[in-house]
Amino acid sequence: MFNVQADADVYKVEISERGPARITCKVAPSKDRDGNWASSFITVEVWSGGNSPCVGVEVVAGLRERDRIWFEGYGKTNAWTDKEGKKRADLRFNATAIGLGKYADRQAAPVQTPDNDDRVPF
Repeated sequence: MFNVQADADVYKVEISERGPARITCKVAPSKDRDGNWASSFITVEVWSGGNSPCVGVEVVAGLRERDRIWFEGYGKTNAWTDKEGKKRADLRFNATAIGLGKYADRQAAPVQTPDNDDRVPF
Protein backbone atom coordinates (compact mmCIF):
# COMPACT_ATOMS: atom_id res chain seq x y z
CA MET A 1 0.00 0.00 0.00
CA PHE A 2 1.06 3.59 -0.59
CA ASN A 3 -0.41 7.05 0.07
CA VAL A 4 -1.21 9.54 -2.68
CA GLN A 5 -2.46 13.08 -3.21
CA ALA A 6 -3.57 13.59 -6.81
CA ASP A 7 -5.74 15.33 -9.38
CA ALA A 8 -7.84 13.42 -11.89
CA ASP A 9 -10.55 13.85 -14.52
CA VAL A 10 -13.78 11.95 -13.90
CA TYR A 11 -14.57 9.40 -16.60
CA LYS A 12 -17.37 7.39 -14.98
CA VAL A 13 -19.15 7.28 -11.60
CA GLU A 14 -20.77 4.15 -10.16
CA ILE A 15 -22.77 4.26 -6.95
CA SER A 16 -24.13 1.05 -5.44
CA GLU A 17 -26.24 0.36 -2.38
CA ARG A 18 -23.62 -2.03 -1.02
CA GLY A 19 -19.90 -1.49 -1.20
CA PRO A 20 -18.01 1.63 -2.22
CA ALA A 21 -18.93 4.31 -4.73
CA ARG A 22 -16.39 4.01 -7.56
CA ILE A 23 -15.01 6.89 -9.59
CA THR A 24 -13.13 5.84 -12.71
CA CYS A 25 -10.63 8.58 -13.50
CA LYS A 26 -8.56 9.35 -16.57
CA VAL A 27 -4.95 10.22 -15.76
CA ALA A 28 -1.56 10.53 -17.46
CA PRO A 29 -2.25 10.73 -21.19
CA SER A 30 0.69 9.28 -23.12
CA LYS A 31 1.58 7.90 -26.52
CA ASP A 32 1.59 4.16 -27.14
CA ARG A 33 4.13 2.21 -29.21
CA ASP A 34 2.44 3.22 -32.46
CA GLY A 35 2.46 6.93 -31.57
CA ASN A 36 -1.28 7.10 -30.82
CA TRP A 37 -2.51 8.91 -27.72
CA ALA A 38 -3.70 6.64 -24.91
CA SER A 39 -4.92 7.28 -21.38
CA SER A 40 -4.45 5.40 -18.17
CA PHE A 41 -7.39 4.85 -15.86
CA ILE A 42 -7.51 4.46 -12.09
CA THR A 43 -10.37 3.70 -9.74
CA VAL A 44 -11.03 5.82 -6.65
CA GLU A 45 -13.27 4.09 -4.10
CA VAL A 46 -15.31 6.09 -1.59
CA TRP A 47 -16.71 3.92 1.20
CA SER A 48 -20.04 4.84 2.75
CA GLY A 49 -18.89 4.25 6.32
CA GLY A 50 -21.23 1.35 7.17
CA ASN A 51 -24.20 2.39 9.31
CA SER A 52 -23.04 6.01 9.66
CA PRO A 53 -23.88 8.32 6.75
CA CYS A 54 -20.88 9.53 4.73
CA VAL A 55 -20.81 13.00 3.20
CA GLY A 56 -18.25 11.82 0.63
CA VAL A 57 -20.80 9.64 -1.12
CA GLU A 58 -23.09 12.69 -1.50
CA VAL A 59 -20.23 14.58 -3.18
CA VAL A 60 -19.62 11.62 -5.50
CA ALA A 61 -23.31 11.57 -6.46
CA GLY A 62 -22.95 15.10 -7.90
CA LEU A 63 -19.95 14.28 -10.09
CA ARG A 64 -20.28 14.19 -13.86
CA GLU A 65 -17.99 13.10 -16.68
CA ARG A 66 -15.06 15.50 -17.25
CA ASP A 67 -15.29 17.06 -13.76
CA ARG A 68 -11.89 17.71 -12.21
CA ILE A 69 -11.35 16.27 -8.72
CA TRP A 70 -8.53 15.96 -6.20
CA PHE A 71 -8.25 13.17 -3.70
CA GLU A 72 -6.10 11.86 -0.90
CA GLY A 73 -5.97 8.17 -0.16
CA TYR A 74 -4.04 4.96 -0.10
CA GLY A 75 -3.64 2.67 -3.04
CA LYS A 76 -3.02 -0.89 -3.97
CA THR A 77 -2.29 -2.73 -7.18
CA ASN A 78 -3.61 -6.03 -8.40
CA ALA A 79 -2.23 -8.10 -11.29
CA TRP A 80 -3.80 -11.14 -12.95
CA THR A 81 -4.02 -13.09 -16.19
CA ASP A 82 -7.40 -12.93 -17.93
CA LYS A 83 -9.26 -15.77 -19.70
CA GLU A 84 -7.44 -15.02 -22.96
CA GLY A 85 -4.01 -15.26 -21.29
CA LYS A 86 -3.32 -11.50 -21.33
CA LYS A 87 -1.64 -9.89 -18.34
CA ARG A 88 -3.83 -7.25 -16.69
CA ALA A 89 -3.23 -4.78 -13.87
CA ASP A 90 -5.55 -2.72 -11.73
CA LEU A 91 -4.77 0.36 -9.63
CA ARG A 92 -7.30 1.30 -6.95
CA PHE A 93 -7.31 4.04 -4.32
CA ASN A 94 -9.40 4.15 -1.17
CA ALA A 95 -10.14 7.85 -0.70
CA THR A 96 -9.61 9.46 2.70
CA ALA A 97 -10.56 12.94 1.40
CA ILE A 98 -12.01 14.22 -1.86
CA GLY A 99 -12.94 17.58 -3.37
CA LEU A 100 -13.64 19.43 -6.61
CA GLY A 101 -10.94 21.29 -8.54
CA LYS A 102 -7.17 20.91 -8.45
CA TYR A 103 -5.13 19.79 -5.47
CA ALA A 104 -2.64 22.66 -5.99
CA ASP A 105 -5.48 25.18 -5.66
CA ARG A 106 -6.52 23.51 -2.43
CA GLN A 107 -3.01 23.75 -1.00
CA ALA A 108 -2.74 27.44 -1.91
CA ALA A 109 -6.06 28.25 -0.22
CA PRO A 110 -6.12 29.90 3.21
CA VAL A 111 -6.55 27.71 6.28
CA GLN A 112 -9.95 26.08 6.12
CA THR A 113 -12.60 26.45 8.78
CA PRO A 114 -15.55 24.10 9.28
CA ASP A 115 -17.84 26.66 7.61
CA ASN A 116 -15.89 26.91 4.34
CA ASP A 117 -14.03 23.58 4.23
CA ASP A 118 -14.44 22.07 0.74
CA ARG A 119 -12.58 18.95 1.83
CA VAL A 120 -14.74 16.02 2.82
CA PRO A 121 -12.93 13.75 5.29
CA PHE A 122 -14.11 10.25 5.98
